[in-house]
Amino acid sequence: MRSSASPPPTAVTRGVTACTRFQIRAAPRDGDRGSASRYEYDHLVSLELGGATNDPRNLWPEPGASPNPKDEVEDYLNAEVCDGKTTLSRAQLLIATNWVALYREITQL
Repeated sequence: MRSSASPPPTAVTRGVTACTRFQIRAAPRDGDRGSASRYEYDHLVSLELGGATNDPRNLWPEPGASPNPKDEVEDYLNAEVCDGKTTLSRAQLLIATNWVALYREITQL
C-alpha cells in the first residue's frame, strides 16, 4: 500500500471504462438516474487515502461537480494521516462509512 502523504497521479489513474461507468450508473443508489452530466465519477475512498483505482465497489456517481464537500473531507483526512493524528485504516473507514457526518463535524470546527 502506498503512503497517503505522497499523492497518486490521479490524472493517469482516474480512467474509468464506459462499461464500468454504465454499471455504476445502473446500480440503484439514491433512486436518481437522471442525466449523467450531473455527476462526477468519484472514488468513495479517495486515491490519496489508498482507495482502489477502478474497482466498481469504490466508484460512485457523485452528484455535482468538483470541488465538492467530499473533497474537503478527503483533504482533511489526508492531512490527519500525514500528521500522524489518525491511521490510514481509520481514515478509510471514516470516509467509507459516513463522510457526510464527518463533513458536518469538520466544517463546524
